[in-house]
Amino acid sequence: MKRALALFVLSGLLAGCVTERPAPQPGMPVAPLSKSGKSASNAASAKTEKRASAELPKGPVARPEAGKMLATDIKVEVQPAGVVDYDGQALPLTSPSGSLLAVQEGEAPSWEVILAEPGAQPPTATRISVYDLSKQGTVRVQFPSPLPAGIVIGRSADDAGFLVEAPKADGSRWIGKVDWATGAIKWLVQGQNVNAHAILTPRGELVYCRHAIGASDGELVIRAADGNEYAKRSVDGVYAVPVCGSANEVLYVFRLSRSGTDLEVIRIDRQNGGARPADTRQQWRIVGRPDPMVAHQMQSTASNLPPRVMPADAADSDCVAMFDPRRNRMARFNPVTGGIDGLLAKTINAVPLTGEGMTPGYFCSGPDGLVFIAKPEQGWPVAWPDDGPSARVLASPYVVRPLTAGATKEGKSFPMYLLIGPVKGSDTRLEITKMAVVP
Repeated sequence: MKRALALFVLSGLLAGCVTERPAPQPGMPVAPLSKSGKSASNAASAKTEKRASAELPKGPVARPEAGKMLATDIKVEVQPAGVVDYDGQALPLTSPSGSLLAVQEGEAPSWEVILAEPGAQPPTATRISVYDLSKQGTVRVQFPSPLPAGIVIGRSADDAGFLVEAPKADGSRWIGKVDWATGAIKWLVQGQNVNAHAILTPRGELVYCRHAIGASDGELVIRAADGNEYAKRSVDGVYAVPVCGSANEVLYVFRLSRSGTDLEVIRIDRQNGGARPADTRQQWRIVGRPDPMVAHQMQSTASNLPPRVMPADAADSDCVAMFDPRRNRMARFNPVTGGIDGLLAKTINAVPLTGEGMTPGYFCSGPDGLVFIAKPEQGWPVAWPDDGPSARVLASPYVVRPLTAGATKEGKSFPMYLLIGPVKGSDTRLEITKMAVVP
């Protein structure tokens, strides 16, 4: 059970060379979702939705070229970085540039620790190591003192360090940040509360959920760049897991209540130099029960972007792609329209293509490996058709992480990604690869 989530994310190991999927003719109709696939907040609109058409990209979608894959007007080049051991549960964190990698090793923590639930105890058999990816292969970084036992890897990193969390024997939980260079831990949040599931926004703000030990309600907290903290208390239930897209205008957070598990979109008020969680702009009912596992699985697939990285379609910057269990696919949660746009069926990871002048679209991972889909001219359909256009980029279902450092070719900089993939025959080893997107 401890490795269930990691296997969910990295399932479907495939082998073989780069292939292509031919595009059907333009004008492929896209059927709206069934009522059973709709969230509660969108049930009314489901009755009036009409069939939509996905206008396909002009020209060939994919064509092999000298061992590289051309998808619409992009091609990718890959460079293996090496293999690392991990606990079979938590996927690694990378520095924004992709030069350093934090990996959780040893025995996987209990689900009480992972979900920040009552009964969580310090995971003394879990260790965190850092690898240098700037050299040939994966080289373990030797800090003056090894990182202490009893901490778990967090969910975000910036140029200075990466987040960790420390469950305490009394039931409380702390949030810290490990310096990439020295391994020193700076404790950002301490005390007698359960402070959990912290993330960093691209603007450097710390976002986390806080509740008293044993409490049935809790707060979403933002620590702004000025050092002040601003909190929003849930009206019903407890805020559990925050998710961050570009965090220009909104944050996402899962709320668990007796009536269900909801995903809320909360406006960020940045007047006067602060960053206050303000009103709720949108919310979707995910399941009709309070389920922290569903929230955890969904947030682990979220398409968070590092600082200074924007999707090619900047208008969609506050959208977040996450796995939608109701649709069994990655989906774009759109806070502007309140809609949910389903991407490729059975995909478990999706990140936008980044960079100015790039084709708007998503790299999606699923049974067919790593696939690229371009945004149709008429906008994203309610659900991507099963035989819709897609370009198969790599045979293995890599989890994709955008990087700030671009590849340089002929004096120009192009988007770079770190790919995290399974190693055949092992559920405790990961293959690390770098990928450049070159027009």
